[in-house]
Amino acid sequence: MAQCTDFVKNFVRDKLNDVDAAEADAVAEHVANCVASNNRWQLIGPFPGGQDFRGLDTVYEPEQAATQQPEYRVGDRTLAWKQVDVRPGGYVDLRKEVSVSEPIVAYASATFECPHEQEAVLRIGGDDGCRLWLNGEQIYQVRAVRGCREGTDQVKVKLKEGANHMLFKIEQVAGDWGFSFDVIDEQGWPIQLDRQAEM
Repeated sequence: MAQCTDFVKNFVRDKLNDVDAAEADAVAEHVANCVASNNRWQLIGPFPGGQDFRGLDTVYEPEQAATQQPEYRVGDRTLAWKQVDVRPGGYVDLRKEVSVSEPIVAYASATFECPHEQEAVLRIGGDDGCRLWLNGEQIYQVRAVRGCREGTDQVKVKLKEGANHMLFKIEQVAGDWGFSFDVIDEQGWPIQLDRQAEM
């Protein structure tokens, strides 16, 4: 967090010459808190993948139930959610956190609190195919074999007051595998969303 705050503080001071040190510090703290709070995920996998994004199209248990379970059976294996924290705006390396096998699928889940209803922009990067649900509604899909670049795709959404649940599904075809995620307002500033406790 300290490194993030220092980076943002220096960025603010460099870009906004008329901002004094105290204001730069306040902005830096706010932005650092936003990006840190928005990058804590629960992951589970691997689930089987296949050619032509068969894994993306197969409906596995994490996307079936209204309430996610702590564990799921896949063949003779039991899969459990695990928490990961990543650098602000950063890349979640699913080869490191889930598996180096291919083709396979993983899910990433997060529930966060929004203090009031508001418009927002989700900045998404994914490698390879991805789907994203917000509060049970699919809002995004990419069927492509590609590398992950932060903010490649942007999706405008309306966050509701209170709890908002997000579920990613990411399929690995070959090579690197992962995703990135940020939430910003319509002016491009990070939005702080308080994460709820997960499994």
